[in-house]
Amino acid sequence: MLTASVRLKDPKRAERDLNRLFISIVNKGIRASVKPIQESIRIITSRLLRKSFFAHALFHGNLAGHLGIPAGQEAPRLYAVIDKFVNSIQVSYVPLKLSGNNITNGVLTIGLGKTDFEDLIKMPDALIITNKFDVLNWVEWTLVKGDTIVILGYDVKFGQGLGRSGQAIMIELGNRSWRVPPPFDGVPEDNWITREIENGLDEYVSVIETIVNIEIKKAAT
Repeated sequence: MLTASVRLKDPKRAERDLNRLFISIVNKGIRASVKPIQESIRIITSRLLRKSFFAHALFHGNLAGHLGIPAGQEAPRLYAVIDKFVNSIQVSYVPLKLSGNNITNGVLTIGLGKTDFEDLIKMPDALIITNKFDVLNWVEWTLVKGDTIVILGYDVKFGQGLGRSGQAIMIELGNRSWRVPPPFDGVPEDNWITREIENGLDEYVSVIETIVNIEIKKAAT
C-alpha cells in the first residue's frame, strides 16, 4: 500500500485559515437566512394566533360578552392586534468572529415585540368606549392584568341580544367583582400570545434549521 504524509509547516496558521474559511461560509449563509427566517416566523405566528383557543372563544364562545367587544368587531379588532404584533417580529444576526484561534459570537436573535405589550395596549382597536364614556381595554386585561379584579362591584349577566356584544351586560352587584375568566387571563410572560408561541416552538426551530442549512450549503458552493 502506498501512503503519503504532509507535515504542516505552521499548524496554527493552517488552523486560523480553516477557521476563517468556516466563519466566512457560516456568516454568509446565516446573513442570507435572516430575511426568510423573519418572514417565516411572522407567517407561523400569524397562523398560530389566528387559530388560537383565544380566537376561537372570541368568535364562537362567550368571550366577546365578557370583554364587551361590540358584535361584528371581534375579528377586525383581534386581527389588527395580531398583525401589529406579528409585524413587530424582527430577526437579527451577530456574526461569528475570530479572536486568535477562537471563534466567538454568532448569535441569531428573534425579537418578539415589546415584553410589556405596551404597543398593543395603546392601539385604538384595544379600546372600547361605553355609553357612559368609560374606556375599556380588552388587550390590557388579557395580556397583562392576570387574575386581578378589573371591575369592582359589577359582574357579567349573559343573555341573547344584551349589550354591545349582543351576549351580555355588566350589572351592579355590590358583593361581586369581575376579572378576566381563566384561561384567557394573562400576564406579560404568560398570556394568549406567549402560550401560542411556546406551543409552536418545534415548528419555529424546524423552519429555522431548514433555512439555515439551505443557505449555508449555498454559501459553501
